[in-house]
Amino acid sequence: MNIARKLYTIHHSYVNKNLYRKFRFSAINYDTAAATQPQVKEEKFNFEDLNVVERTERRKAKIDPFMKDIFTSIFNRDMLAYPEILNKEETEALEKRVTAISNVFIDPKKTAEDRKNILKDTKMYAAPISLTRNGLSSNITESLRYLEVIAADFKLGQEISDHWVGLSMLQAGLAQDQLSMIVDDLISGDNPISLGIKERVAERISQADFRTYADMDGQGVWRISGEKICNFNNGYILVLSSVEAERLKMFLVHPGAAGVSSNGCFVTFHKTPGTPLDAIPENKLAQILGLSRLYAASLSRCRLTSAIRSVVEYTRPRAFTGKPLADLTTIQSTIGDALLQVYASESAEYFTAGLLDGYAEPDAELEVAMCRNFMANHGVHTMLRLLAIPALDKEEECKVYLENMRHLATRGENLDSVNMFIALTGIHHAGKSMAQEIKQIRNPLMHPSFIFKKVLANRHQV
Repeated sequence: MNIARKLYTIHHSYVNKNLYRKFRFSAINYDTAAATQPQVKEEKFNFEDLNVVERTERRKAKIDPFMKDIFTSIFNRDMLAYPEILNKEETEALEKRVTAISNVFIDPKKTAEDRKNILKDTKMYAAPISLTRNGLSSNITESLRYLEVIAADFKLGQEISDHWVGLSMLQAGLAQDQLSMIVDDLISGDNPISLGIKERVAERISQADFRTYADMDGQGVWRISGEKICNFNNGYILVLSSVEAERLKMFLVHPGAAGVSSNGCFVTFHKTPGTPLDAIPENKLAQILGLSRLYAASLSRCRLTSAIRSVVEYTRPRAFTGKPLADLTTIQSTIGDALLQVYASESAEYFTAGLLDGYAEPDAELEVAMCRNFMANHGVHTMLRLLAIPALDKEEECKVYLENMRHLATRGENLDSVNMFIALTGIHHAGKSMAQEIKQIRNPLMHPSFIFKKVLANRHQV
């Protein structure tokens, strides 16, 4: 007998409603011992669900390098569309953090400590760190947007940009257990990372005057000796040193390490212990260090934008010979040229960020270098013309703007060295491409598809 379900109605005199009880009787397993024992089920866990914890990158397939191909007269018009890197949810989260930071940075009553605290609260010191390590896993596009707001404080803008480059380098160069030991201190903001790349004497890394070197002592500890130029030396320092005469390696120097002394921006190392970044090859190291050029371009653009705003505020209430100062064609032309430089630089920066974030294995070193040199070169000249307008009435403010722009233009390297890098990189790529084409042209029977494409491409040429 198996009674599946039976309903009983119980009426309570003090409550004007019926309460229903549901009973179930079963005689299938009535006298069996198994019915009285707990049933144990094997729990199945889908480990693929862990992927939702980390941010998923939406990268397209690898493409040929954009600017390098221009050296071979190849222009990819498909790349002219604005790069759509962020989706709706990511954009909303980005703007929410930007608004929180901007509200503090634009408030003149807030102190430098208040501005630094809001960076800690919004996890800006952990922006490139993965989500599982309590970071934001920000890409380059988001970093540029954050930096536009943080650049209102010139010192903090430089500090945070170097810190982001350092974090990216540590994630690529340290073992997971090594990074886990220091990641909490790195993202706290109390000990930011500084970059020790440039030396006091040497202008180029390949120069004989590059004196910073590292060797291993008898206990297996790397010791660094030399001198570097660091904008900040109150935390961790990443030091580029030569090892084995021909090779370069990056070392991490911890706060309070022995043998470190500083005199202004010059930091001297004497047998200082350092942690080597063994997991990162030299070509990857160069790509990550190249991000500092992109951030320098963004900082220069933000300085020029701030100067434009200051000049506009100066000209609006003033007049010259009965005519508003803002209506003078010379002033309008100067401000217009400055706005044009800002627009061109911003477009190039976000285009480059789109290449770095949107494609697999991006090759954008040339684009990054061009962004840096364009703004450093044109920004200084434009700033000089722009600040000539309020030069007498705002002398001290103009000096600050000019000094900031000069510092960014020579930050870590000069314009000539970067121009040389751009030229040599483009010529090297063009030479390799031409050599490959000549090899195929000399043997057309083995490369018929190439010959056919070449004929079609050149059919309109005279």
